[in-house]
Amino acid sequence: MKNAHTDQVVGLLTQHLSQRNEEVERLTADLKHLHTEFNNSKDNFVTYFKEKPKSDIEVPKHLKKIIEKAKKDLNLDTKNFYNIAFVGHTNTGKSSLINAIRGIDDGEKGAAPVGDVECTMVIEPYTFADPQLKHVKIYDVPGAGTISHDALNYYR
Repeated sequence: MKNAHTDQVVGLLTQHLSQRNEEVERLTADLKHLHTEFNNSKDNFVTYFKEKPKSDIEVPKHLKKIIEKAKKDLNLDTKNFYNIAFVGHTNTGKSSLINAIRGIDDGEKGAAPVGDVECTMVIEPYTFADPQLKHVKIYDVPGAGTISHDALNYYR
């Protein structure tokens, strides 16, 4: 009787391990695919941004004064840099995304600060260590929905 029970348990464990192995193989294949896609995206990103912009941004006539003020207030150079800003509600991962795109870990020297409470209080520019991306600045913008940055006026 014990041998039949042991055989049954061993059979179930073997079946379970086999299913787990198949699952691990599928996950490994998915990760390899994602890694390839990520590398292709990174290559495309570098190819697009490695040269400075061919021209300054085009601004509709009715927005020229507002845009010029914003460029001055934020010290934006739109002739020599691609300026990319991440905006959204507080605690949604803007700073972590900026760190990931720049290829550095949260908490690493030069990383955008992250935490459980509002960390980004002012618009902060970040650059890339890769010299191929010397014409790109990524801006971490304070999150919306806080006392300092209410959601109603955030996008103005």
